[in-house]
Amino acid sequence: MSDLFTELKRRNVFRVVLLYVIASWLILQVGDILMPALGVPDWGIKLVLGLLVLGFPLAVIFSWVFEMTPEGLKREKDIDRTQSITGETGGKINILIVGLLVVAVGLLAFNTFRAPEPMEIAKQGAEAVVDAPPVRAAAASPEAVRVVLPVDKSIAVLPFVNMSGDKENEYFSDGLAETLLHMLSQVKDLRVAARTSSFQFKNRTGDIDEIGKQLHVATILEGSVRKSQNTVRITAQLINVADGYHMWSGTYDRELDDVFAIQDEIAMKVVEALKVELLGAQAGRLTLGQTENIDAYEAFLQGRKAQNEMTFEALDLAEIFFERALEIDSNYAMAHVALAENYLQKSNTGSTDLELVENEVESNARRALELDPDLGEAYASLGALKSYFGEVDEAQVLFNRALELSPSYANTYLWAGRSHRFEGQLSEAEELIRQGLRIDPLASHMQWELARILQWQWRFDESIDAYERAVVIAPDDPNGYAGIGMAYRSIGEFPEAIRYNKLAGQRDPDDYEYASDLSILYAVLEDFERAGAWLEVAQQLGSGETMPIAAEAIFKYLSGKRDEAARISREFLVSGQGNRHYAAFLMRQILANVDLQSFPETILTQKRVRGDEGSLLNEMPEPEHDAFLVDVHRALLLAMAYREAGEEKKAEHLISTSLEIVDAVPEDEQTMPGYFSGAAMAFALGGRTEDFRKLMESAMDRPGAFRLAGQIFWRDGPQFDSVRDLPEFQAILAALEETREPMRMAAANASD
Repeated sequence: MSDLFTELKRRNVFRVVLLYVIASWLILQVGDILMPALGVPDWGIKLVLGLLVLGFPLAVIFSWVFEMTPEGLKREKDIDRTQSITGETGGKINILIVGLLVVAVGLLAFNTFRAPEPMEIAKQGAEAVVDAPPVRAAAASPEAVRVVLPVDKSIAVLPFVNMSGDKENEYFSDGLAETLLHMLSQVKDLRVAARTSSFQFKNRTGDIDEIGKQLHVATILEGSVRKSQNTVRITAQLINVADGYHMWSGTYDRELDDVFAIQDEIAMKVVEALKVELLGAQAGRLTLGQTENIDAYEAFLQGRKAQNEMTFEALDLAEIFFERALEIDSNYAMAHVALAENYLQKSNTGSTDLELVENEVESNARRALELDPDLGEAYASLGALKSYFGEVDEAQVLFNRALELSPSYANTYLWAGRSHRFEGQLSEAEELIRQGLRIDPLASHMQWELARILQWQWRFDESIDAYERAVVIAPDDPNGYAGIGMAYRSIGEFPEAIRYNKLAGQRDPDDYEYASDLSILYAVLEDFERAGAWLEVAQQLGSGETMPIAAEAIFKYLSGKRDEAARISREFLVSGQGNRHYAAFLMRQILANVDLQSFPETILTQKRVRGDEGSLLNEMPEPEHDAFLVDVHRALLLAMAYREAGEEKKAEHLISTSLEIVDAVPEDEQTMPGYFSGAAMAFALGGRTEDFRKLMESAMDRPGAFRLAGQIFWRDGPQFDSVRDLPEFQAILAALEETREPMRMAAANASD
């Protein structure tokens, strides 16, 4: 035996085996990197591996049978042992082995330390979000929630790289990262950067330190996924942002069905590495709401991919995938939550039936809580639903519970902040959104909500800055441009509003609401040629939808065809279609101005827009209710109609209750949309002339008071008949009139 070992060593068989193994490993690593980039199918790397395995015994046999000589390759048995140069050949093989080992170490270092590069966004915008100073302490209600988590226990989960060579598998690598993010967000003492922000770094390579700064986290989890039929290879590494060193890394080659065990193990390894203690039942929270069925999981991930695109078509596709996941596993709690969230997103489009939204969100969120009572995301969805329909107290309880269970779920801050905004609690709203931005600093929709809150506070410069940050973060998202246009519209700068609405429409040419807004703005400026052209576009894109109908009514009204405008408005209000409060506001005013006699019957049969069915008209809300645009304006127009019909008692009840609501609004909340118009109408109809004078005087110095409705309705609105001759009111009308022609010219020049 010893003779055989000696002979193997003499013939360099051991050296050839070692050289072959190292070279094979290098070939596989290089192929693993290059083949997906070159579009080689998954079986390509398997073919290479198979050939290398087949070649191994051939290399061993070759090294035993043949020997390298100065004359070339010869059979070993034909060589005189005294002339053999196997020792010299062995030295050359040693040099090759060392050289290949150096290359191997270099490749390992490259794979270990390479990291995704941050998205190139304006640093000033990012730092303004991350380092935003705390807002002034709200005259806080006990319901206001503040969650502060230590920065060193913080993590961002970057999208895992799809190494499968098939872009169709990208939903799986993205979904795996999103699932891990959700699992880690269940750990109470760990702050997890939201998906919207962490996924900004998809398909980019660069400085871990810069990513950490932008996401405001101390650690980063990154990795890659190779999925092939029923097998999956997952690599993951946890990196310390401060020094760039790995705190943990792992590679898993398993059957696809084992992906759930892999996720659990990665999450637990991260928690252990960060030295976060899981007390009691907390370990079980890591898998909260998940499934153990791989087919249901894959359908869910495909639904999430579509949902994150946030277009009309994508939301419909997401709904199909989520329902497929639930068909496979009806106890999949997170699929129920995702379906509820999807309906909430669809409700924002303005074209989804509200009753359907209410039923689907309620049933899916409740079912999720039946399956997993500690699922914070389900409480958040219910809170958003209750807030939307005016059930504010119940919504706040649900939001508090959601934040308690899942403090890293950014949507809770968004929806809770929006709820406070709708109720006029603007300081509390701003506080919540700024907290959300600590978790989701690169979320354009979070910046958009902050901008909206600032706009409602008449902090227009700050509002436009926030909208512009949303545009920098998501330059292809039309909402940021539309938001800037909305801010300019609020202060009466209609040419700028037109310009930004056009920019929004260029990014989403199928959205009929941008065309509708452009038609309304041009009609207000009495440029009826352009208004008509944009109305035609809106009707082609969204025939029968809410905003094109409102745009047609405004166009008819301002161009002198008022009876047609009243007919369109009456039919729309009776039908109760759509969920755009602003459109209903415009068409109620048109109907009141043109056909006051038919107003009570029309309004009392109108289906709800927000709040309980019909209650806002037959039984006015308590004075602390702040939804002016929906409640006070509608009630006061109805009061005018009752007064016209001689039903003074009904009229006085509506007017006096509206005045109570107006008087109960704190001064710092008098900037909210609808307050100025609602207060002006209440003071005029209630005979409080002195209060009306003061309101008009204050409006001259407050650009937010000159809203679009003033340009459309104040000249001949019957609600102002009793105060029309007051100098203060005439000054307002004159100011509106003086600005119309210059703005019309500016808008026309910009169009040309």
